[in-house]
Amino acid sequence: MKSKLIFTLLILMIINVTVNAQTEETKVSPLVTKNSYWLHTSGFFFGAYRMEFERSFDNNMMNGIGIMPIYYSYDYGYNTKGNSGVDNFLMSGGGVDLSFRKYLKLNENSRRLGYVKAGIGYSHINYRFKENGWYEYVGSDGLRYTAFGLNDYKQTTNRFDSFMYFGMRADLNIGFYLDGYFGIVSKASSVKTTYTEKADTNIDDLGQSYNGVFPRLGLALGFYF
Repeated sequence: MKSKLIFTLLILMIINVTVNAQTEETKVSPLVTKNSYWLHTSGFFFGAYRMEFERSFDNNMMNGIGIMPIYYSYDYGYNTKGNSGVDNFLMSGGGVDLSFRKYLKLNENSRRLGYVKAGIGYSHINYRFKENGWYEYVGSDGLRYTAFGLNDYKQTTNRFDSFMYFGMRADLNIGFYLDGYFGIVSKASSVKTTYTEKADTNIDDLGQSYNGVFPRLGLALGFYF
């Protein structure tokens, strides 16, 4: 937990230095607008659907606050006949990210803007999977029995994130942006499961249930008004 706090403070310090380095008056860039929406397409491959709304809060529109609801939904083989085990699971859930973005001055003739972005997030993710294990059932006589065999189990992940990205957005000159970014995200995950054989099933431990610092690359398609 101490390392997560240090990581978050480091992000805020970098943002503060970046903002202070550009305190001189800046004219309004034609590449920024008061409101913009972003569809983060790279998460589609992993069952994470993100739609971000960003609103600038200063006169030159070089600083923005964003909110991004997240919807998780993916079937990793859970509903495929004959598939069982922790590698075949059904994922669902939701979350939200809050972020601050500082745009950096580049050559406007190139129709591109750089930026630095930092924020925090929370996600609640549910998993279902089939696995062999001990389970209880009620017999025809109304009594409870214990048996070993294939059964449905559940896992819940509650995750807190802090992140920092560097990126560039390019104006396609048709009302849309193309945004590419890279950076790091720190994930603190708490896992609970009904599977009695293990306290942690390691389900999706390199994905949405990852615990630790992880690099991130992404693409987003934005439009503005």
